[in-house]
Amino acid sequence: MTNCRSKCMMASEGLEDRISNLPSEIIDRILECMSVRDAARTSILSRKWRDFWPMHSKLIFDEHTFRVIRHGVLLMPDNQIDKIINKILLQHMGPIVKFLLDLSYINSARYSDVDQWMFFLSRNGVQELSLLYSKLTGKSYRLPSYVFTSSSLEHLALHKVIIKPLACIFMGNLTSLSFKNVKFESSSSEGYSSCLRTPQLKRLSIEICNGIHHLEIVARSLEVLTIYSSAARFIGFLNPNIKEFNFAWCREVPTKHGFHLLSRLLAKLPKIQILRFDGFFLKYLAGGHTPSELPRTAECLEYLKLDDLNFKDLDQIATVISLLQSCPNLCILDLKVRW
Repeated sequence: MTNCRSKCMMASEGLEDRISNLPSEIIDRILECMSVRDAARTSILSRKWRDFWPMHSKLIFDEHTFRVIRHGVLLMPDNQIDKIINKILLQHMGPIVKFLLDLSYINSARYSDVDQWMFFLSRNGVQELSLLYSKLTGKSYRLPSYVFTSSSLEHLALHKVIIKPLACIFMGNLTSLSFKNVKFESSSSEGYSSCLRTPQLKRLSIEICNGIHHLEIVARSLEVLTIYSSAARFIGFLNPNIKEFNFAWCREVPTKHGFHLLSRLLAKLPKIQILRFDGFFLKYLAGGHTPSELPRTAECLEYLKLDDLNFKDLDQIATVISLLQSCPNLCILDLKVRW
């Protein structure tokens, strides 16, 4: 029995290490599926794996990652987490393609370290940057302006951070931009005013942001636009290439002659395929006299969703009917009725 076991061990020792010889893209994908702690532990497998971990191009520090780290280091306190991230970035080799950070687990007194991380990433070719808060408590982080000067950024997602005003921002490679619960800080009483030029931007989302007075976004390639309960003037974002437009006011609005706005929407969105409105915006559109037929038709529109529709509001229903008559190729109508 002992001889048989020793033979098996000898045979296994002679086997080729096929996993370590996989292409670097596949090994990077394997590390991506692991937590930061488990990925770091692979460095003890062999000399090859010792070099794989520091070159891992995607670093995810989300709620799950911090939970694993804390329980794996004898319930490490939050004020030690920044030291671990500092050590990981210090030992890292090569570019960091993706960096996600849950700021809920970073002590606000250590936000100066976060500034250094942002500076390091903006100078090391980061392509995808996400800053979020899984918990609503805690002090918001002020994002340094040099993040917007990174020429390598392609995807930027910001949640509950504070953005300082910049007169004009140019991000030539950005394709996806998301603002959620972001405060645009400005010393002016009129609010935040800025111009963002993103020639490659295809997806833009602005949700529940405040402090915006005038945010001009020049994006000729924009295809998907989402605006939820924000004071931004979305008309300035529209261009003929938009295929999906999601808009929700999420609050009461004064009754105005919104029909002209609806006409302008259809005129500016000739390629629109997916359109979503909420009840408050419908109420705004229903203000004043609504003709039975709109002067513009949405020939490409295939999916229309209307939330919080009030069947007791005859002006609102008239607006919906006019809109439906202007969509000859509509395939799906999704209605959510207000009870």
